[in-house]
Amino acid sequence: MAAVTLGGFLGRRVDGNVQSLLAGFDSPVCLGFEADAIGDGRQGDYRRRGAADTDLYKWLEAACYALACGHRELGAPIDHVAETIIATQAPAGFIHTHRSREDGLDPKARNELYLAGHLFEAAVAHHRATGEDALLDAARRWADYLHEHLAAGHAYFEEVPASEHPEVELALVRLARATGEQRYLDFAADVAARATVTGRVADLRCGPHDRHAVCACYTLSAWAELFLETGDERWLAPLEPLLDEMVTTRLYLHGGIGLDEIIPTNPWHLPQSGSVAETCASVGLMKLARRMHAITGQSCWFDLIERTLYNALLGALSADQLGIFYFSPLRLLHRGDEGRQDLLGRRTRLPDLHRTSCCFPNAWRMLAALPEWAFASRPLRKQSASRSDGDDALQVNLYTHARCRVEIGGVPVRLRVRTEYPAAGLVEVEVTPEAPVRFRLELRVPGWCEGAVVSVAGGQRLAAVPGTYHAIDRTWEGSTVVHLVLPMHATAVASHPEIVSNIGQVAFTRGPLLYCLEEQDARGLEIARIAVPEGCLEELGEGALMDTRDCLPVLRVPAVELAEPAGNEPYPRWQAAELARADVVTLVPWLARANRTSRRWTALLRVLEG
Repeated sequence: MAAVTLGGFLGRRVDGNVQSLLAGFDSPVCLGFEADAIGDGRQGDYRRRGAADTDLYKWLEAACYALACGHRELGAPIDHVAETIIATQAPAGFIHTHRSREDGLDPKARNELYLAGHLFEAAVAHHRATGEDALLDAARRWADYLHEHLAAGHAYFEEVPASEHPEVELALVRLARATGEQRYLDFAADVAARATVTGRVADLRCGPHDRHAVCACYTLSAWAELFLETGDERWLAPLEPLLDEMVTTRLYLHGGIGLDEIIPTNPWHLPQSGSVAETCASVGLMKLARRMHAITGQSCWFDLIERTLYNALLGALSADQLGIFYFSPLRLLHRGDEGRQDLLGRRTRLPDLHRTSCCFPNAWRMLAALPEWAFASRPLRKQSASRSDGDDALQVNLYTHARCRVEIGGVPVRLRVRTEYPAAGLVEVEVTPEAPVRFRLELRVPGWCEGAVVSVAGGQRLAAVPGTYHAIDRTWEGSTVVHLVLPMHATAVASHPEIVSNIGQVAFTRGPLLYCLEEQDARGLEIARIAVPEGCLEELGEGALMDTRDCLPVLRVPAVELAEPAGNEPYPRWQAAELARADVVTLVPWLARANRTSRRWTALLRVLEG
């Protein structure tokens, strides 16, 4: 991670995440763990959740990623948390603040492996960031304790497929890489194989709830990791058809997934309101997509990551990154919902936490790791001995101001990216090797973009194909500037006809951003009864830049208010819609919504025909 520095739009989110981590250090995530570790039960309902220890481990993992990127202000908090965890470890090797130091693995409990897995991930991150071994050694002791019980046939492992939250199988692969211990990889394969994974969403069985979105993403990520580590095709075979079904028939407009935390059995079942798109599931989906990108090298996986990152995840966070939504419904229209104290109507702000507090910790580790996602280097599979192109490819996957240092063919290469993306679509990539070296620079051309062009060193402008990488294979020397132009136009988006909740409605996008209408911008029209005239969809206008740190444009859309039907009947006799009045309303980026007083919004508007 030290090889990459992010600035611009995404860099501001990474920096804001550090302030959020510091606030998290002063929240029950850290304070509660320490209090429970010493027997002080003053942290309330939050700490009664059996998996609460994992929140601290996720905080530590995220803080270590940020430390590796140069955020030294997290050094002292990291040391304190690591020392607290190590001091909490029982003589047998396990760490569990809800269990005495003498208790062992409990067949009646859940989350034993889940707790261990997140500690393993934190320990590996800590070792990477600090070079220290103490926490990694603690993780190994816990892993060995669990492995011994598995080998002895402990009853706990019989319940894993039906009761355990997946995570340890993914973490054990990372622990195996960090330590070189084959037994951890074998342990990971044993646990992962207990899940039911076929090429169909309806068949998924992993964890206490069938098709739980987070559990599914963690399990499938473990299968992808096992393929990457072993090359065994049994881990890969079901993933691509399964993920194709998930992404094409179960994904929301903003890139979120899950209804009531579950991936629906039936395709196209995507209601707009309610417990839609848990934030943790969005993080899990992006982590899974990144692993699929590592396997395939295909740009479509970063198209998915980009959509989910810019909309589902960043839209869940408040502008100051100190508040977060648990769910992200596409419509929140009923009066009074905006003031509800539950998971739907308002963000929870640090130091407060949701009663199930996984969202902040997962957002922390996703954003802290983001510098490692912006670029990818990979060897090319040569088709023949006579192939003349470079041996390596360097991919640019996420567009923001950035600097990257990488070694290709033994030659240090520096990349510098300049762009105002996603406000504008001009991207400038400067390539500077220390000596002439041949490789392929691959620039992701998003699937939403039509008319993209690329030019090298002011030369010929070449068309770039949407949904692919545009490859520039050459010998690079000196400093060479590549320009990528990604035209951004406001677009009206329809839905598949089987998504019945979206029939007769459209959404609006510009580049990677989904837009929405908030009550404040409806010009007095009742937001629950707004429609857009059919003829306006081809003439969307962009408005003045929003007064935000990102200078994102708004969209202007002609709209009408449908008259409220007379009486209070829920199903009156049908008649043609009557209009109350019309005006031009302003749509804001989805990620900027819910930062003002009112919290009523909709990402879809009815189309008034004729």
